[in-house]
Amino acid sequence: MEPTASGHYPEDWETDAALADGATVRIRPIRSDDRDRLAQFHNRQSPESIYFRFFRHRPQLSEQELDYFTNIDYQRRMAFVALLGDQIVAVARYETLKESNVAEVAFFVDDAHHGRGLATLMLEYLASAGRRRQLDGFVATVLSENYGMLRVFRRAGFAVSTAFEDGAIAVTLGIDITEETSAAIEERARVAEARSVARILEATSVVVIGAGRRPDSVGHQLLRNLLASPFAGELHVVHPSASVIAGRPTVPDVASIGERVDLAVIAVPATAVFDVVQQCIQLGVGGLVIISAGFSETGLDGTVRERELVALARGNGVRLVGPNAFGIANTSPDSGLQILFLPVSILPGSVGLLSQSGPLGGALLSHFAGSGIGISTFAAVGNRADVSVNDLLSYWSEDARTTVVALYLDNLGNVPKFTRMARVVSQHKPIVAVAPHDEELRELLRQSGVILVDQVAELADQVGLAVRQPVPDGDRVVVISNSSSVARLASSACRAAGLTPTVPTIATGGGFLTDESVLVSDTDNLTMGPEAAIEAVERLVLEAAGSTDVDVVFLALVPTPTLPIVDIVALLQRVDERLDKPMVATGLTGIRPMSSVSVFGFPEEAARALGRWVSHGIWRGQDRGPDIVPH
Repeated sequence: MEPTASGHYPEDWETDAALADGATVRIRPIRSDDRDRLAQFHNRQSPESIYFRFFRHRPQLSEQELDYFTNIDYQRRMAFVALLGDQIVAVARYETLKESNVAEVAFFVDDAHHGRGLATLMLEYLASAGRRRQLDGFVATVLSENYGMLRVFRRAGFAVSTAFEDGAIAVTLGIDITEETSAAIEERARVAEARSVARILEATSVVVIGAGRRPDSVGHQLLRNLLASPFAGELHVVHPSASVIAGRPTVPDVASIGERVDLAVIAVPATAVFDVVQQCIQLGVGGLVIISAGFSETGLDGTVRERELVALARGNGVRLVGPNAFGIANTSPDSGLQILFLPVSILPGSVGLLSQSGPLGGALLSHFAGSGIGISTFAAVGNRADVSVNDLLSYWSEDARTTVVALYLDNLGNVPKFTRMARVVSQHKPIVAVAPHDEELRELLRQSGVILVDQVAELADQVGLAVRQPVPDGDRVVVISNSSSVARLASSACRAAGLTPTVPTIATGGGFLTDESVLVSDTDNLTMGPEAAIEAVERLVLEAAGSTDVDVVFLALVPTPTLPIVDIVALLQRVDERLDKPMVATGLTGIRPMSSVSVFGFPEEAARALGRWVSHGIWRGQDRGPDIVPH
């Protein structure tokens, strides 16, 4: 960008930002070539809005005023504009007062875009520019009936004071970043990001573009899978020549839909994506899932095209998943949205699952379903050009249906932002992730409360434990078994996982205490007599597990002729209902997944998962200062 007549244009201040409703705008400093845009913006506004801004009737700006407003030095005079496409929708400016280090601020938001958080967002950017210029603060004069602007100042999080002067309200605003200011800004950003993702994951109307006639094409499979899903919303299909695809009527182009659509699913060749996205923008589509490949995964030229694609979408208020995405899913009864180009099994539940790899994401969905773990929402984000893991964490922090987050990513993108977000979310909703190779990054994630597993195969077991069992209060584990050899193996595995085997004092007859476990029988031939009746075993388990000396419970009960598996399963369910402590079970070969108890094939697997869960409980109990609490 060339310097203007008044100063060098600060190109590094250009950015995209999410509004309160989840849409995006382009925010940048004003430029001299904004004269016509500014004039058109002013001419669209109501007489009342113009009066609130200028304190008098001013239906048009003069040529001199347009020159003055668009030619600034970016030092003592600064202004930002917010744009949707090529149209200005808000202006914010400050002018430093003569012989002062305080600036007067003013805002003007398009009448058609009130209530979207634009003024607050613009104030944040003005304040940031003011701090860079080492200003002491802002002042403003607001008409007493301009309630909207007064609310903006009061809710911004900055120190503010007001006083009546000559029939108006004089506002004095600090611009320093305090703990309260930082919390307010981060909270607004988090909510905006959450709502931007909700526009995609909670779409109630969808258009599929690129569903070809060939049954083996990606677009055709996407459409068939969507038709087979529980999605009850409105569905449109675009095809330039076919009248019916997969039994569904089509329209020849996006414009022919004739009404706004929440979400567009794009599976056309990469060369056609830009044209299709432009059509979607003109229709007013709220979000995009771009399945099409041929972008950054192909090299430098593809990376350039991808950046241009994101700029096109976000500059027009649209967020996108992908490109090169596998798809998304939402199991809410109000949604049932499943946009996936491979047929996979999905159980409804409470886990938010993100995978950067599409095929692996599909495998994880099937593996979770086979393990009895339900999904709230799922996204396989492909190149992750726009919607990121941080955006999805913001969404899951707000989503009441999501209680646990599971992640498989090749990299984390903005690591500082992720660790800040993870630290907040982990206090309320466990995050389980496959550990990155970089040990320094692993440690950062651990410090942020993320539960790390070493292998993808361990993800479902760890997530299942987090879904089914409460967070532990400590590391004291009681091992209860009907086999001394299994008990020794379990106790050894617990020690290796950082747990402390504990033998509580118990009064129930029939139990035998070892140094590190409670045995149902003192023999190891698994031919227990009547003393091992299921009622006696249950009393012993409840007494040992309920001791105040115990934080977590490890049941290693091996099925026997006198202790059949069906009785053990029923026992586990009854005990789990009565205990408020986390419990795992092992030794139940061939058992189907249980809804409440985490069952493992071998003691080492159970101990590792339990050790991570205990470490997470200890992390939660540490005092790390104030956090922003998600709603």
